[in-house]
Formats: sequence, C-alpha cells, structure tokens
Amino acid sequence: MSPSRLLDAQHQRPARKLAAVPAWPASFATGALPRVFRNARAEDHNTCGQAAAATVLAHFHAGPFAAAEHIDDGVAIDRIREEFPPDAPLGFGTSAFRIAAAIRNFGLRAEIVHSGPLGGGMVRAIDRLIDHVALGIPVPVCVNDGALGNRPWSAHWAIALRIEDAHVVLGNSNPAVVPLDRFLTAWRCRHLPWPHHHCSILASP
Repeated sequence: MSPSRLLDAQHQRPARKLAAVPAWPASFATGALPRVFRNARAEDHNTCGQAAAATVLAHFHAGPFAAAEHIDDGVAIDRIREEFPPDAPLGFGTSAFRIAAAIRNFGLRAEIVHSGPLGGGMVRAIDRLIDHVALGIPVPVCVNDGALGNRPWSAHWAIALRIEDAHVVLGNSNPAVVPLDRFLTAWRCRHLPWPHHHCSILASP
C-alpha cells in the first residue's frame, strides 16, 4: 500500500489518486546514505535537535562543516549547541524553530512542514517528506520516541533517510528501520505543541 493510501485507510476515507513514490538516486542502490550525527554522550540527552541540525549542515558542507573533514559526533553537536542550544522549557529539548534557525544561519533554506494543529494536513506532510528524502537530503523529523518502543511520550528528532517498500529508514534512531504505519503513528506527536505534529524540516541550498 502506498504511503498516501495508507493515510487514507487510517482515516477511513476513499483513497485519492496520488503520484507514485519517486525513483531513488543511483547512490541508494549501493546502500549509500548521508552521514548522521548521534547524540550518544551522557551530556547529550537533550541535544538530538543539535545533532539533526549538524547532520543537515554537514550534508551541504555549510557553516562549521564547510571543510571536508571527519568530525566526531560530540564535536559536531557542540559546534551547533554553542550558538543554538536547546530552547524547550526546562531544557527538555529543541524546537523546530531553533533547528530551522540554526540551518538558516549558515546560508541554507529551511522550511518547517507540519500537519497543522489538528493534523488535517497529514497527507501533504508525508508527500512533502517523500519528495525531499528522494533527493538524497537528510530530513529532521520529530517523533514520539515512545511509539517506537523507547521512553513513553519522549520527543526525539530523528533523521529520515529513505522511504521505500512501506518502511522508513531513520538516522539517530532506535530502531533504524520502521514500518511506515508505525512511523506515521510516532510522527503524530499529539502531545507536543504546534508545529510539531507530523513535523519535518526541509533544507535546501
């Protein structure tokens, strides 16, 4: 079942005709995926947003990642956190606005896409995500980590890397390969404020 038809089935409405999932770049045929930074240090419990921003910037060789060099995950996160630290109340994490600001600060475009306060734009949100991931660009996505088998109701910025065969490949996530319907459930983030429902941050030069 295609992503959009799956969404229609979940909402118990007639499936509408939608474009097929775009073909993948040739690099994906060999399993090549963008480098993803992980917030694995103990002090990085709330810096998944900084890891996501660093992943995007490094992909485009922008800002502090302009040089083609190998960078440790912790160093990458620190480079972003210095100027764009977590901004959620009580240090719980980082908003979509802060991540987008970090990306834009270094000359890239960053569009926050979401499904709206009540989730009515879910079909558009998944279609935009599919199109952007198909370009080979890593996409920060806000998920309810509890719905992926981790701490209940904890929000997390993972990186969408690939969507095909009704599965989503995620970076900085456990699990790393998630059935599409399970991803859509986690992506709802109903417990979070606007604009974090089915939220992704689409970056471009």
